[in-house]
Amino acid sequence: MNGVKVTNLSENELEEICREIGDSFYDYDYGRKKDRTIEYGFRKILGSRESMYQHMKACFLAGYESGCIYSTSDRGEGYIFITYKGQELSFRSTIRMIGAVIKNLGGIRKGLQYVKRIAKGGATYEEELKKKKIPYVNLIMLVVRKEYQGQGYMRQLLEMLYEIADEKNLAVVLDTDAESKVEKYEHLGLKLVKTRDLGEGVYLYDLYRPAAKK
Repeated sequence: MNGVKVTNLSENELEEICREIGDSFYDYDYGRKKDRTIEYGFRKILGSRESMYQHMKACFLAGYESGCIYSTSDRGEGYIFITYKGQELSFRSTIRMIGAVIKNLGGIRKGLQYVKRIAKGGATYEEELKKKKIPYVNLIMLVVRKEYQGQGYMRQLLEMLYEIADEKNLAVVLDTDAESKVEKYEHLGLKLVKTRDLGEGVYLYDLYRPAAKK
C-alpha cells in the first residue's frame, strides 16, 4: 500500500495538524446547495473556530492513539482516519474523545442536545450496513493540508482507502457535511446513498462504495 501509518508525532506536530484541520473545516465555503438553499455545515453546530479546532483535535487524537490514521507520505500532505473490524478505536481513546467533545460543547446537557441534533437526521447508512451485517471500512476523516491542496492528494488518500478495503473485501462508508464535498467524492468513486437533514441548514450526506467482491 502506498502511504504510511502515522506514528511518533511530537506534541507540537499534533497541535499544528489539528489546528490546520480545524481551520480547514471552519473556513470551508459551504455556499448554497443546488436547490439554492443556504448550507452551513458543522460550523453552524460548533459555532466558533476554537470549538471546531477542539472538536477535530478530539477526533484526530483518538484515531492517532488507536493507530487508525494514515498519510500519503512522511511529509504528511494529507490524512485519512479509518476504522474497520480489527482496527477500531481503543476503549480508552473513545472515552477520552467523548469526554473532550462533551467538554467542548459546554457540558453534558449540551452534549445530549448535540446527540439529539445528529439523531434528528435519522439512521446513518453505517447503521444500515450493521443491520444487514455487511462488513465495511468507515472513513471518519479525510483532510489535505492547505499547502498541498489541488495537487491530487485527495485522490491518493482515497486510493489508499480503496486498496485497504479491496484487500479485505470491505465496503466503504463515510459521511460529509457539504453538497460540494459530495461531488468531489462522487467523482472519485463513491455514491451518495442518503441525505440527513439536521435542521437550520445543516445536512449530512452518506456515501458508499460496495466491496469489490460479492
